[in-house]
Amino acid sequence: MMRRLSVIVLLSIFMVGWPSRSARAWPVQPLHTGGWLRPQDNRPVNLTGEVLDPQRRAIPNARVEIARRPDGFSQTAFTDQRGRFTLHRLPPGIYEIAVKARGFAVSHLVREIKPPTEHVVIQLEIEPIVQEIEVTASFPELAPGLTVKGRQLEEQDAHDVAGFLRRQPGLSAFRRGPINLEPTVRGLQENEIGMFVDGTRTFAAGPARMDSDISHVSPHAIQTVRVIKGPYALTWGAGTLSALQVETFRPPFSPRGLQVHGRAGFHYGENAATRDGYGLLWAGTKRLRLHLFYNARLGNDYRAGNDQLVPGDFESHDVQWSLGWRPSTDTLIQYIGGYQEQHDIDYPGRILDATYFFTRSQNWEFVWTPSGHPISEVGGRFYFNFKDHLMNNDEKPTARPMPGRRPPFGIRVDLPTESNTLGGNAHVTLNVGRWNAKLGFDFYNADQTAMRSIFRRDTNQLLFQDIVWPAVNINDQGTSARLLYRGERVQTGAALRVDWVQSSAGRVSEFFRTHVTGPLNRRETNVSAALNVRLYLHERWSLSMGIGRSVRTATALERYSDRFPSTKFQIAAEFMGNPALSPEKSLEIDIGQVIRVGDS
Repeated sequence: MMRRLSVIVLLSIFMVGWPSRSARAWPVQPLHTGGWLRPQDNRPVNLTGEVLDPQRRAIPNARVEIARRPDGFSQTAFTDQRGRFTLHRLPPGIYEIAVKARGFAVSHLVREIKPPTEHVVIQLEIEPIVQEIEVTASFPELAPGLTVKGRQLEEQDAHDVAGFLRRQPGLSAFRRGPINLEPTVRGLQENEIGMFVDGTRTFAAGPARMDSDISHVSPHAIQTVRVIKGPYALTWGAGTLSALQVETFRPPFSPRGLQVHGRAGFHYGENAATRDGYGLLWAGTKRLRLHLFYNARLGNDYRAGNDQLVPGDFESHDVQWSLGWRPSTDTLIQYIGGYQEQHDIDYPGRILDATYFFTRSQNWEFVWTPSGHPISEVGGRFYFNFKDHLMNNDEKPTARPMPGRRPPFGIRVDLPTESNTLGGNAHVTLNVGRWNAKLGFDFYNADQTAMRSIFRRDTNQLLFQDIVWPAVNINDQGTSARLLYRGERVQTGAALRVDWVQSSAGRVSEFFRTHVTGPLNRRETNVSAALNVRLYLHERWSLSMGIGRSVRTATALERYSDRFPSTKFQIAAEFMGNPALSPEKSLEIDIGQVIRVGDS
């Protein structure tokens, strides 16, 4: 049985002033009673409102949840780029209203709602660390179906992001190593899931999937994880049969002058002697914010239930930093940087272990949110992500001589790889009445190189080499358009995406040339589209329907693999890539309903 000791230390230092209550609503009108008794008015009510920060600036994408007492009838809405929201056709009554937004404390208030309309203005207070997991099977901008507090990451002591996600309803993951798990969504895995970190596209460093696209993110740095089941995140990037967006910690700005905060924690597990320590320091002013984060995770071999020792060594060190500048109330410029080292990772049951992973990432972002204008947001981003990886067989049976085996002598396997991604995106968002439109452009350039060399271990004689990734380059340029409508009884979203893809390879082996025909360089055009509708048939009954088609281009391994084991078979059968492989196409239909039952 494993016993854990968990210690979390919270430290808050305020250089100027102390914070007031964690949240407040402003203004909320008092209730008035008295006068002649009149018949109860049961007409539906339209509730409108605004969500503002401490400087009374709009907070977009805030989640507004209301629940009526005592029957629990509830609805959810999200604020637009002007911080406004509308909830239609509510039955009159007394409601509890909860408002959540990234970087702010949750606001709770009670309000009586009466016909014909009501309006509320809610002002949130800053809370630096608010983590949550969101899971939905609709457009990212529409209401998610499940929210799980990311604070459970601390309580459950997950070693990586996917290790925590596998414990949530409707999600899963399978093990790639002691700290690298591969998330799965409705049976989709690997590059079938578009994985994004802070809006950037990232790809695995290992052709054998010893890592996943998100395994190089510390779980303690996470602020939000959004999981989109189905092809509804077309504006995020290319090939999103399903999608997963990881957003790391961003400190808020402080309207009260300089504030400095800190946070630290440590976890220990007796079995495998796992140690996990982290520290976070951040500061903010009205115009400037910055943070520095460090996390060290270490583990050793562990004992299974039958007391057998299982290889499980790992060592990981993460550093992340950011700097944000707000030159005006409607403009944000920020920079995010990160570095990670992982060493000596055991992979029991697989033919190789990992010697190291090195990950370097840089991300620059610009956002302009003008007020009083149909254009509600203009944004852009440029980033790069460089990964180096090395595999070995030093502690595997193939490293030892074994008479009767072919070959009978021990071998040494060296497999260095590089996976470098450079990309960017830009978008403009427009609001006109109940309509919201988003036009975007994004691109990425992925360079991947891997060479497998096999030596006779006792003489160091080179036996042969395989070109696993022959200096593969995959370029993708995509344009997207998304339209949303939020009506009284209908919420709908539609999206269209077009991608232009170019793939090429460097030097390939003679064996590959002999067995693969046709040119190595390819071009393709892929079209994806999605539609989602939510109907409010009754105040207690809503119906949602969605249909989407997403197209994913083939990976470097699928196009150019040279006798390398597949990652999707239980038996690692070697196969040859196909440069002319057609893209994978996914058509998905989702139908669901929500029925609320309770006394009126």
